[in-house]
Amino acid sequence: MDDRERKIEDIINFVNDHRESMASQIVSRRILGDGYAVSGEGMNELKNALTNAGEEEIDSLFYIIK
Repeated sequence: MDDRERKIEDIINFVNDHRESMASQIVSRRILGDGYAVSGEGMNELKNALTNAGEEEIDSLFYIIK
């Protein structure tokens, strides 16, 4: 697993484990936009969006959760 994949996995795991945290809300709003709930369907959309996101976006989101 490369660094990018590890960061994406860490972001997804954090958001899944801490759905109500401010960090999770910021991550989901930045990558999905306003109005998305971090639910089962939202987690799939988050994963897809992170996979397609640029390197700088992944790094900034990773920084938020760490």
